[in-house]
Amino acid sequence: MKISRNRQGERGMAVIVVMTLLSIILIFVAGNLRTLHNLGRDLKLVEQRKLRYWQKAAATNSIASTNSQPTKAKSALVAKQE
Repeated sequence: MKISRNRQGERGMAVIVVMTLLSIILIFVAGNLRTLHNLGRDLKLVEQRKLRYWQKAAATNSIASTNSQPTKAKSALVAKQE
């Protein structure tokens, strides 16, 4: 009879060890999911900032290129002054 009691105690201990390991793994998974969520949010913020930067740069370049080209009115004005 003593042998069966030892076996029952070992089975109980094995269940506790497995449950402990499972809970540790679940904690790691939960932490990784949260980190992944935060990284995705940060990536969206960086992408939005870069899009705003490139939109401003494109707008600035288009304004600069339109200002650098002489118009007919300016050309006529310059010709009259000469």
